[in-house]
Amino acid sequence: LAFHQLHVGEVVTGVIEKILDGGVLIKLSDHVKGIVPHEHLTDVPLRKVPSRFKPGIKAKFRVLRLDTADRRLQLTAKKTLVRDDNALTDISQAHVNQIVTGSVGTVQSFG
Repeated sequence: LAFHQLHVGEVVTGVIEKILDGGVLIKLSDHVKGIVPHEHLTDVPLRKVPSRFKPGIKAKFRVLRLDTADRRLQLTAKKTLVRDDNALTDISQAHVNQIVTGSVGTVQSFG
């Protein structure tokens, strides 16, 4: 698997390589690694990395963000997002009254 072959929204299989302060490092291939931020490890917020995330464990992830210029890859391990067959990869795919699963990236106050 090469970096340029990845697409946002794609489900990929990887091996947990290392537990980091901010999340988990995932190896997708010899040349491609990504990070699952702490907030994307599980569907519910947890204080620490769950015991099921151990180096050497193989699991499925969904590509959240892909920065080809900096070769940065952000993944999610949230089961609801990984298992969702109707994941939106672009806002143009959304339509009125459509129900989707997602996560809030930021909350800002306006006005």
